[in-house]
This record gives sequence, structure tokens and C-alpha cells, in this order.
Amino acid sequence: MADLELWLHVVASIGAIYEIIQYGADYTEAFARRLREPGTKAQAARLAATFSTYSDDEVKELSRRVEQCRRRFIAEGSGKDRTRCLCNVLREVKDGNGGTIPLPEWDDMYRQLGCAVPTATEGS
Repeated sequence: MADLELWLHVVASIGAIYEIIQYGADYTEAFARRLREPGTKAQAARLAATFSTYSDDEVKELSRRVEQCRRRFIAEGSGKDRTRCLCNVLREVKDGNGGTIPLPEWDDMYRQLGCAVPTATEGS
């Protein structure tokens, strides 16, 4: 089972990126606040239990993908690219869980961002 701290980082990172997309939040502030929120630890524990067969390396790779989204946002700044990148990460989580997203907040993000509707440029 992957280390809970790795999952905590993933949960806080995804939440912070979502806030950037939705509200133009500052990543550093949003990430730090999410790390402090009690619900973030609970979400990380739920993911660790759901994906109990994931190794540290697999969770680190997921974290790396989230960080790539953040770097892409900085470089490109496009709202569509931001959304597409986070949708791809959430879709991987969904696919890795047999077609469902294990966290209600992430499921809400997935729906609110329109991730279920493929775009013409998806995958590029």
C-alpha cells in the first residue's frame, strides 16, 4: 500500500488545481490550505484504501501527472488546456477504479468541468 502522505499530496494538489480552474486561486495558498483541512486527510485515507494495491511509485506518478498539469497551466495559461489536463488525470483515477471516482468531491469536479464529454482535441 502506498504511503498516506503521497495520497495526501495528490488530494491537495488536485483540489488546488481545481480551484485555479474554477476561481483563479493561487496554487500555493490553495494547496497549503487543503493540506491543513481535516477532510483532505480523510480523502487521502479513502484513496489509500480504495487503491490499496498501488505502490509508492504509482502514486508518485499520479502526483507527477498533476504537477505536469500545473506546469502546463503556467506555460500556456489556457482555460481549456487546464480543464483538459485535470480531466485526463481524473479520468485515469476513474478508469483505475473500475469506472467510478472514489471521492464525491472529485466526482463533482469531474462533472462540473465537463470531463465526461470528450472534446475534439482530447488526447492531444
